[in-house]
Amino acid sequence: MKRDLYIDFAKGLATLSIIFIHTTFWSGQYYIPTELRVLSLLFDVPIFFALSGLTSGGNVEKTLYRLLKLQVTYMIFVTLLFFVDYFFKVFGLYFFGLESLKGFYATFGSKFVPQSIAYFPQWENLGNWYLHQYSTCDTFPVVMGSFWYLKVYYILTVLGVLVLRFFHQHINWFIILCFGLTLLFNIFPHYYPTGQVGYVSFYLGVFLVAHKMKGKRIKNNYIPLLYGALALVLVWMFWFYGVDIFYKINKLVVHFK
Repeated sequence: MKRDLYIDFAKGLATLSIIFIHTTFWSGQYYIPTELRVLSLLFDVPIFFALSGLTSGGNVEKTLYRLLKLQVTYMIFVTLLFFVDYFFKVFGLYFFGLESLKGFYATFGSKFVPQSIAYFPQWENLGNWYLHQYSTCDTFPVVMGSFWYLKVYYILTVLGVLVLRFFHQHINWFIILCFGLTLLFNIFPHYYPTGQVGYVSFYLGVFLVAHKMKGKRIKNNYIPLLYGALALVLVWMFWFYGVDIFYKINKLVVHFK
């Protein structure tokens, strides 16, 4: 089978973006400028869902089986995470005390400091994690804070494969609908619904656009035009918003993530 260079390029870019986000947004919160930390959030998830679109087909049964295996793996992982978090807190309470343990958690930021720490396992948290209600894991806030996309991935993958399987001739209309809703939610944020609607509308559009690009090649003479259009958009954004654009991006990222 001939290699798809788009997929190779996207995988490489995704790898770099994951390294970028973990070395700037999380680890760099004390020494990296806010603007750069905000920019680190813009690439990883869209690339991830684009790769999903490039590699997905219309096989519903295969897709559901793959999601089931992913769910089992996820449940095993969060179970181990739950017990590691619990034993760490019990160890810390026994040997160092509550205030010292809170001081340790304050390293990640004041919002990650637990108000109370119990000697007994909080089983309801584990049950919520199984059902993708991602309450904070005190010892590993970065881990649970990064799981938000998994619920979206389940919803998006099911919707995406149904569109590819039963509405293949109307993919372009679904793309217009997805990005139209995304535009509506950002122009009129008071209409933005609660839940994962905003996530799914945008990333399903990315998923479907990437699927449409499968097996296709952008002509060389179009590439400078695309980069030029991107440069013009960036210039306009900085001209119109100034340095506030970084904080507007941050608001959008938090709004969606």
